[in-house]
Amino acid sequence: MLLILNANDYMFDYQLSKDLGLVLACVQSVALVVAMYRPVPAWWATTLATFVAAQSRVSPEGRLRRRIRPARRRRCPGGRR
Repeated sequence: MLLILNANDYMFDYQLSKDLGLVLACVQSVALVVAMYRPVPAWWATTLATFVAAQSRVSPEGRLRRRIRPARRRRCPGGRR
């Protein structure tokens, strides 16, 4: 469940590619299981995944990229198309 939610978050909120979003979601999901036996490496893996996701949102100039929103449909007067 965590894998699906993280992948959805990375792909749609962070607007990452499907491949990168899925890889980062897998890293964070596996880190949760690894944390039971090795908490420090799991923490580093989660931190690294978060850092990569955040850096992918920053443009080369150091500014956050804008979210791309789909264009709204304009309705014709009277509700007809």
